Amino acid sequence: MNKRLPLLLAAVAFGACAHDTAEHPGLVVHDSAGVRIVENTTPLWQEGEGWRLSAEPVVDIGGEDTEEEQLFQVVGATRLADGRVAVANAGSHELRFYSESGVFL
Repeated sequence: MNKRLPLLLAAVAFGACAHDTAEHPGLVVHDSAGVRIVENTTPLWQEGEGWRLSAEPVVDIGGEDTEEEQLFQVVGATRLADGRVAVANAGSHELRFYSESGVFL
């Protein structure tokens, strides 16, 4: 067998994993055992277009000192269609519901 064949096959495989990053110079895409890995070293947005957080929270859940209000080992939360918030509290094995403004229901 030709000694160059494995090298040629490796070069072809590497080239197949390449991604056209000319329009995003901070973007690198490569493959690791069939898993596509994307690394971003620079933002894809322009100055001033990034996300901003408000200084104050939109809703405060679990911030009270009462035992009923405290949360422990939260594993998920979602806002429901009617505005309520459901919180999966693994520490107490409960699904807790809060009003749109964060009041425990």
